[in-house]
Amino acid sequence: MAIQANRPYAGAATDHTADLARLQTRISALDADNATGGSTLVLKKILVNLRDITRRVGNIRRYFDESQAAAAPAPSRAAEHGQFVAHQEIELQALSQNLTMKSAVFRHAMRMMLACLVAFGVSHWLWRGQHSYWILMTVTIMLKPGFSLTRQRNIERISGTLAGGALGAAVLWLLPWTEVQFAVLVLFMVVAYSFQRTHYLVTVVFITAFLLILFSFLGLSYIGVVQERIVDTIMGCAIAFSAGYLLFPNWESDQLTDFMAAALRANLAYLRQLANRLAGRPLPANEYRLLRKDVYVSGANLAAAFQRMLAEPKSKQHRPTETHEFVVLNHILSSNIAALTATLREAAPAVPPFPPESRRALTSALANLHKSLTKIAPDKAGPAPELGPAEPVAANATDDKLLLEQLAFLQKVSGDIGKVTEVLSEKAKAL
Repeated sequence: MAIQANRPYAGAATDHTADLARLQTRISALDADNATGGSTLVLKKILVNLRDITRRVGNIRRYFDESQAAAAPAPSRAAEHGQFVAHQEIELQALSQNLTMKSAVFRHAMRMMLACLVAFGVSHWLWRGQHSYWILMTVTIMLKPGFSLTRQRNIERISGTLAGGALGAAVLWLLPWTEVQFAVLVLFMVVAYSFQRTHYLVTVVFITAFLLILFSFLGLSYIGVVQERIVDTIMGCAIAFSAGYLLFPNWESDQLTDFMAAALRANLAYLRQLANRLAGRPLPANEYRLLRKDVYVSGANLAAAFQRMLAEPKSKQHRPTETHEFVVLNHILSSNIAALTATLREAAPAVPPFPPESRRALTSALANLHKSLTKIAPDKAGPAPELGPAEPVAANATDDKLLLEQLAFLQKVSGDIGKVTEVLSEKAKAL
């Protein structure tokens, strides 16, 4: 109720530690009593659920306690939050690195400059209309660093202009009253700018109709404005599309190797922290969160690059089936590592060292990922990872069959990633 009402919780905290300990004692006593002849497995699972519920309620309580303790976060917490934000220093070296044709930024700048020169020449000498600046404006808006986004924006721009021209003409023809047209004009303007950041197609449709109604108030023929708007848009889109395809193109398939290497490095570090946890060593919360962030960011970048590659011409797509398999396997691997790590983090502070079977599975998985990284990016692979010795803890634990199955699955997925990587690396060498 406090959460729903957004007010502080004033109830007294209840400590169930003693109650849970008594339940644990009684369940252990049932295990020692052979006369019962029953299994206490269900009772143990219920006890685990009760501990989990208690922990979750405690986390909710701590939220209220921390929010009441101080209105502003502590300096230490602010410093911790700064670790999760990417920082980029202003350096002259960054400028020099972008003054070469190897830089995607420099290539896009050259591409934009040449496309704008062509658009200016066309609008100034070949097609001089009342609003010929629309050609140059369309080029600057449509031409993007990536070909796939340029292609998508061109399609949305042309289709939106056609639909908006039809909508504006219909309003001017069916609603001849000036007051009604002005009301529609205001409505279209609000809709156009409301969707500018989210749905570009909707923005183009309504801003085109808005411009037609606006020019009709200035005494221009809306039929002529529609024709000029459509012709200028098509010409600008054609120049932008041709520049994106012919002038220093930046194909996604040429950059996928970097995204794959980043995903492999992130999963390799993620798997090593899982090995440290299984070895009985504590896992710092911030270190775990930073590793998890790197895995999520690298996986999202890889998936986005793959989707952009699919929007490019077929001749520029290199091994799309194997690349898709790599993306899927990478996601499966990171998801299973995250699930297993979260389970171990919620366990006791010190877990027993992993048995020989799990150690072999972890060693094999780490070796597979490192081998794949070496094939993708040999200069960024680094030394082969090794598992450190397990910390001395209580030796009363038995092998967990479920844990061994999960680790064996991680080993299998990493092996599959190695096979796909080998195919992709061979294709890259052939090119």
